[in-house]
Amino acid sequence: MQPEPHPLVIVIDDHQSLRDSLRALLESADFRVRDYPSAVAFLAEGSQAGGDCLVVDMRMPEMSGLELHEELSRRNFAVPLILVT
Repeated sequence: MQPEPHPLVIVIDDHQSLRDSLRALLESADFRVRDYPSAVAFLAEGSQAGGDCLVVDMRMPEMSGLELHEELSRRNFAVPLILVT
């Protein structure tokens, strides 16, 4: 039996420095991290994006974190989502 992989946290934020900081923090706690510069970039990957939890900036160009949450609900994408400002 293979051990369970570490949970995957997806970080979505338009600021590279914040994505880098969150990645460093989460990886230091043994989480796997995938990041995206926008909600639109994340949605472009569709169901392949996966993830056990999303950490999403509330204010982004093109689509806000709240709009992303609404879109994911419409798509029945049931993953915990943390909105940050």
